[in-house]
Amino acid sequence: MASDSYCNGCIYKGLVNGNAPCCNYIFMEDKRRPCPPGEGCTVKVTNRDAQRRTAEERKRKKLELAKEQRAKRRLARVHTVVCPICGKSFETDRVQARYCSKACAKVAHKAQLRLHEKKRREMDGPSSDPSGHLLQGKALGVR
Repeated sequence: MASDSYCNGCIYKGLVNGNAPCCNYIFMEDKRRPCPPGEGCTVKVTNRDAQRRTAEERKRKKLELAKEQRAKRRLARVHTVVCPICGKSFETDRVQARYCSKACAKVAHKAQLRLHEKKRREMDGPSSDPSGHLLQGKALGVR
């Protein structure tokens, strides 16, 4: 090793034959060094840096594991539903899913609006005011 003092504190610093310093980067990372050992080293990692790196890796692995577990739970909830508009069967993980597409949902919504309008007209009964002002509140001066 070119400079033994520069490598002090580096996690890759090791000893060969009990006392000769060497760089163990290739053994620990399982790849070639990108730089020469010693003063020109760009991969020097101190214990503090290593602890931060391992903490970040643990956090990233934990998030990845949580994401995988959510995906597995979601796949476990998948069930088959038949669309009431077109009759097509489709798989979904959402309990409230009823329609296979936005187009079918739109058709159902318009049908529901027509039904509500029809019921409202039936409840109002025949109007004695042909212009419809009573229904709109204009006869009472309400805006």
